[in-house]
Amino acid sequence: MWNEHFGISVVEGLAASSIMVAHNSGGPKLDIIGVDEQCGFLANSVTEYADAIMQVINISKEQRDIIRKNARESFFQRSSVKEFMEFAGKLSVERSSTSTRSSIKEQEYFCHCYVRADNLAGLCVTDSEYQARVAFSMLTKVMEEFEQA
Repeated sequence: MWNEHFGISVVEGLAASSIMVAHNSGGPKLDIIGVDEQCGFLANSVTEYADAIMQVINISKEQRDIIRKNARESFFQRSSVKEFMEFAGKLSVERSSTSTRSSIKEQEYFCHCYVRADNLAGLCVTDSEYQARVAFSMLTKVMEEFEQA
């Protein structure tokens, strides 16, 4: 999309470790693709889009892996993502009773929250493929290791 203010589809692609090809304007240019590490390609015309797609096809697997890694990392380094995760985590923990485990579903994602008797809390955000039992086992293990550190 031309001159898109934010570019949610581009952000979703970055979060999924996809190599994005976006229009060289608006949010994708300023905030998303145009960061320090390469995490995608920008284009203005049909020819530039075709060239960018050919670049993605022709670069080495190692270079594609680097770009995918950069894409995912750039998503999680954004202050808006950090703020959302902190807000969701704080809200989930505040609304959970001591010694409880709870899960909140939002679209295809789950927010799993475990609050121990000593009020130490852990939070895990997963997609719908990740079983709650596994998420809570992981949270229990992380919290035990935290306590030992």
